[in-house]
Amino acid sequence: MKIAIISKSLVPDVALIDPSTTLTMDQNLTASSRLDALVHSIELILLIPAPK
Repeated sequence: MKIAIISKSLVPDVALIDPSTTLTMDQNLTASSRLDALVHSIELILLIPAPK
């Protein structure tokens, strides 16, 4: 079971995303990293809150 810990102190104010950093990475690693980020985003959207 996963539990989301949400707090303003844990959420970043800014995210700096520079796609040029992936140009020197292996293509498989780049694809895996992108898929991992996508899956984590979807997981947060679909997360069912635990009963209190």
